[in-house]
Formats: sequence, C-alpha cells, structure tokens
Amino acid sequence: MPKPNRPRSLLLFAMIPLLITAFAAVAHSQVQVDIQFASYDVVYLADFVDPTTGKLSGAVPNVSFTLSIAGSMKIYLVVNAHVRFADNTTGVLLTVPARTSEFELKGTRFITSRDLSGGTADIKVVEHKENESIKQRLEDHAKRFPTAPVGTYSISVDVFQAGGGRVGGATREVNIQNAATSEVQVTLIDPLPGAAISTPFPTFSWTSDKPQVTLYVYEKLRAIQSPEEAITGVPHLATALTNQTTLTYPPTASRRLEPGKSYYWYVETSVSTNRGVEKRQSEIRLFRIVLDNAFALMVDQTLNSLGGPAAGTMATLSQMGWVPKGNPSVDGKMISREELRTLLNNLKNYTIRVESQ
Repeated sequence: MPKPNRPRSLLLFAMIPLLITAFAAVAHSQVQVDIQFASYDVVYLADFVDPTTGKLSGAVPNVSFTLSIAGSMKIYLVVNAHVRFADNTTGVLLTVPARTSEFELKGTRFITSRDLSGGTADIKVVEHKENESIKQRLEDHAKRFPTAPVGTYSISVDVFQAGGGRVGGATREVNIQNAATSEVQVTLIDPLPGAAISTPFPTFSWTSDKPQVTLYVYEKLRAIQSPEEAITGVPHLATALTNQTTLTYPPTASRRLEPGKSYYWYVETSVSTNRGVEKRQSEIRLFRIVLDNAFALMVDQTLNSLGGPAAGTMATLSQMGWVPKGNPSVDGKMISREELRTLLNNLKNYTIRVESQ
C-alpha cells in the first residue's frame, strides 16, 4: 500500500496562510471612491457647463470625488450620469460613458472637474459620446431658464485597473426640487392683515413649500414709516421651526407683546443652491393687541368677516394705526353694539366706507 505523500500535504498546508495573505492584499487594494456633490434645491447650469462651448466647466463648485488606495495602482475612470425628470422620463447623459486615460493612483487623490476637462497632465478624457436627445432637452431648457430642470440626477464613478477589471466605484444621487427659487412660496394664513388680537399670545399659522422656516415678529414703532423699515430693527421674536405650520407666541419669550401696540410678522424659509442659500419671505402683516377695547375688537372681527371691500378698508385703516373708539350712532341716534353688528351684516352687498373723526 503506497504511503501518503506527506511532503506535498505539508506544502499545501504551508501555502494556505500565504494564499489568505494574498487574497487579503487583493481585497485591500480595492479603490475607495467618495463623491462630493451637495444636495441642492436649485442648480444654476452656467456653473456646470460653459455656455460658450457647451462643455463641462473647468471649475465646477463643490463637486469632486476622492480616490483612496493602500499602496499604488495604475487605473482609469469611467464616469457617467443619469437623470429622471419630473415627468418620470429617464435617460443616460452619455451613451458612451466618459473614459479617462490611465494614470497612477498612489494613496489618496482628489479629483475635480478641472482634471476631467483637461486641466491635469496625467488625466484626460479619451472617450465619450453624449446622448443627443437628453442633450437637446437640456439645451432647450437652458435657453429659457438659467437653472437645471427639476429631477433626480445620479453621478457614477467606476474605477478599473489598467489591463484588469473593476476595482471600485460609487454613485451619488441628487434631487433637484425646484426650477427656480421663485417657485418656493411662503403664505401667511392667520392673523389676518390688521387684525385686532384679544390676547398677548396670538397663534400664527402659515404654509411653506420648505419644512424649515423662521418666524419673525417686530414692534411697529412710532417712527417707522413702512413694514420693510420695521423689520430692519431688533425682532421681538425670531424662532426657527421645522415641520410646523403654526405657533402660539410663547409665554416664555424674552419680550412680551403689549396691549395697545401694533406688530409686524412674517415667515421666511431658505432655498439651497450651488451659489449659496437664498431666502424666500412671505408678505409682512400687521396685527394689534387689543385687550380692553371690546368695541374695537367687535368692529374689526365684523368687517373682516364680511370680506371684500369691508375687510380691505379695515386692513388699510389698521395699517395706518386707526383704532375704532367711542359710541356708535346712526343718523345721530346712539345704537348698541349688537345693533351695529346687525346693521353691518345687513350691508354685506353694499360698499362700506369707514370714517374716523
């Protein structure tokens, strides 16, 4: 009976640690890719594409990627992008992805648009073919608008070893939510313009296209000539809110609202773009704190409830700081507040003009 070949068996057992080490080295030599492309609500196309040549700009802001490897390797890159427009049509931006020349990667390297557009000696795009239909759609959009169309854009970077296979890659997805900052709306609901509030803790409500907003309240000082001038001062309240569309003036606020005074309020949100953050602001409304003038409160509520010219007239007078006072009369005859309310309700179909003496 032949004896087992022990030297060969021992040799195989001895090679196992070496094989494990070799496989670990191969796995460790994988290239790590990190794509830096911030999420924006709005993107200005001119910062990405040279409008005179139609080619990728040599200095795209805040867009780059980092390649990292333990050791060194000769590699090349394959870069592409996909887009899904708001109408759910999709497409690839390059029917033949952009392929770079081979270059040596040692340790970590930071790649920018300048590298891909020919600004670096050892990296050049040697092959690519644009998707003509997608290109035409983007060009037609760019002729009418300065910003990218709404949609989801994904950028992929794949790393290949020279003469070998894929050794790394990553994909980054960016959701462009707005075609322009002007699309973002912030609308005030309550208090109404010029409203008389019977509490120093009014409840504000609004709608906003963005979940993050800041609510501002300013006092209307005697020297103030316009709402725009008022909001250049120190706010009574400035509070940042997320996923809220209502807020009651906090009792713990450092500055309280006072009876007999008027205040301006508005809500502001932010729109992120590749050129920075742009603010979107609602209209500026005035309201008054009236605690001890039931007559003024009744007139204000009644005229505002009528809507149309009555509410508009009341809002104009309130902006001027007018507060109804005294005893109501009709043709020189004193009437009660309930009689006045009934009279005003009966005049819904008439033009109402309020006069103050």
